[in-house]
Amino acid sequence: MTQFIRDKAAATEAQQKLALSFLFAQDSAGLATDGVLTGLAVAQTVTASASVVIGKGAGVVQDSVLNGASMLVLDTDLTLDVLTANPVGGLPRNDLVVFDAATVSAGSGGVRAIIGTPNASPTDPSVPATAIPLARLRHAASATTIPTAKIDSLIVATSLFGGASSTNRINGIPFAGAP
Repeated sequence: MTQFIRDKAAATEAQQKLALSFLFAQDSAGLATDGVLTGLAVAQTVTASASVVIGKGAGVVQDSVLNGASMLVLDTDLTLDVLTANPVGGLPRNDLVVFDAATVSAGSGGVRAIIGTPNASPTDPSVPATAIPLARLRHAASATTIPTAKIDSLIVATSLFGGASSTNRINGIPFAGAP
């Protein structure tokens, strides 16, 4: 057993991420429940375009107990171009907008589109364990814009440990210190 104080200089990044994981609602001991804490809604740009806007907000993802939790923060609205680099061909496809802890460390900021496979009956692409899905973009064949009607929210909420969520309510009434 290792003991450390989270904010001391000797604590490693891995130890700090592990300590962070215990601050969130838990799937199991030491494994934070992945999800959105606040914001991160995906919407059409002011006029439908090849991009979407992701609202500022925060989420958490933890792919394994040993990796600890990654806190993902978007401090301003972000416009994400989806269709310019990946135009839709003659078949429809589904893309996913995700917040990915693995791409944050790669310097891309964390929000990205996972491009699906064109098909007459498209399915969603796989989401890596390091990511939380935010929205599905359902593109018609040869689409050049992403209208509101083609954006499906996939946001799953999480909370701080002991905070209000659907998992700590009985018949809609908060309990155990929930607000």
